[in-house]
Amino acid sequence: MLGVRGLTLVGTERDPGRDVPLNYYDGTSYHLTTLYADALALARLQQIVLDAFGHEVARIGEHEPRRRKVAQLERDLLVFRRSYWTADFGRQGTVDAMMRAWQQSAGLQQSLQSLINDLGELSRQVQSAETETTNAILGLLAAVGLPLTTGLAVWQGLPQAGASLLWRTLSVTMVATVVLVTFFPGLRRLFVDLFRRRRRRRR
Repeated sequence: MLGVRGLTLVGTERDPGRDVPLNYYDGTSYHLTTLYADALALARLQQIVLDAFGHEVARIGEHEPRRRKVAQLERDLLVFRRSYWTADFGRQGTVDAMMRAWQQSAGLQQSLQSLINDLGELSRQVQSAETETTNAILGLLAAVGLPLTTGLAVWQGLPQAGASLLWRTLSVTMVATVVLVTFFPGLRRLFVDLFRRRRRRRR
């Protein structure tokens, strides 16, 4: 009998005693203190590692996720799945069955799938935040760069392109930028989101 509280072996025949030839219980006792104990220790370590992953995902999810941290967690979980989670004991089918029974009894499969889903959601949030930042930067370039480029082109084409006219051109450019940001809600929202995100990162 195997459960989250341990393993119990019950014989179906009388134990003839130690050092009796062909005594099945001698081999079982040996396996209990070696292979079976190792399998249970590994299964318990899997549970500890999954709990640690869950706490780390919860901690990262309390704030805006960073790409580097989320990517590191995804790599660590992949290494765990391809090494310690898929570890087997060769031809010992009984031991592998014990591992699967422990994982099912402790709900480790559900915990692993929940971690994969949570990391996927964090990764999606990171990609969404980066997309919004890129859009804000492009909006900033459009709102500032287009009037500035146009103003400088007009200023260079004037017959008397002096310093006073340059300052007037820059003033008109700044006014045009403010007007664009004021009358286009989407552009204004991109600016606000960009500055808010920078403040959160500084904190």
